[in-house]
Amino acid sequence: MQAIDPAPTFGSRFRAAWLLLAAGLTLAASPAHAYRMIQNDSTGRVTSGSLVTCSDAGGFTHWETRSIGWWHNTAGQGSGKATALQNALATWTSVTTADHVLSYLGTTAAGFVTDGQNSIGWGTGNGCSGSCLALTALVLQPGQVIVESDITFNSDHSWSTSGAQYDTEAVAAHELGHALGIHHTELTGTPRPTMYASYFGSGGRSLENDDRSAIACSENRYCTQYELEGSGFLFGGRLWADLYWGRLCIPTADVDVFRDGVKILTTTNDGYHNDRFYSSATSANYWVCEAGSTTWYDSDTCTNVVTVSF
Repeated sequence: MQAIDPAPTFGSRFRAAWLLLAAGLTLAASPAHAYRMIQNDSTGRVTSGSLVTCSDAGGFTHWETRSIGWWHNTAGQGSGKATALQNALATWTSVTTADHVLSYLGTTAAGFVTDGQNSIGWGTGNGCSGSCLALTALVLQPGQVIVESDITFNSDHSWSTSGAQYDTEAVAAHELGHALGIHHTELTGTPRPTMYASYFGSGGRSLENDDRSAIACSENRYCTQYELEGSGFLFGGRLWADLYWGRLCIPTADVDVFRDGVKILTTTNDGYHNDRFYSSATSANYWVCEAGSTTWYDSDTCTNVVTVSF
């Protein structure tokens, strides 16, 4: 197994089993949680970073938005891979101790470039050749904030959706972990986490506790600023507003929901509320606060204000 250098590339590489054995890996040496995060103080496009713990004083790369979507370039071997990619996205979204929502946005002709949209595609070069299976690039703003992430699969290898080598869903799940700011785990035992540094087959499709702890760690350290998102529509003569917020950012079991300055209800802090009402208004302003913390608005206990149009 190749040594881990101070700033390894985040990607998937296949290594023969005898090399893993030669590295002297043992179950006894494996810590309970060995996940590591990506640390890189640069700005712009990066494909490498240091491995650090969640509590590292220097912090690590992270998103400041809850909902993140990727476009799929179906050129070449990208054709027929939509379901595999959707499954990989859903795997990370389903972590109950985290609030990130990863979505499949559809198809695109965009490539592995910085263009303001997250993309997944297949190609050669792009910094991923030879034994490299896939590579993730992060676009960073000051403070190690991720604003874009692109993933390229190496077309020099054959890609499968059936679990055969190389399994698209397993590698996509791994690369999406990098896209969320998670580096390779230092856990060497079994079952292997998705963020294990080497390809180990379709078993990488499903997350282990080490993987789930990594994304939970990120969200607990970098709460998405109480971020509230909303969308509205007219149905059955009533106005409907779907509201979503980062439930882990709000420490109370219940929250107060405000519409246009008036508290409309107290509800369970589950990250979602659907507001339905009759009105001739074309928009409404919403915010969510810790239950009982204010009768109007307090930036210390409330989310951002979001305007929902109908």
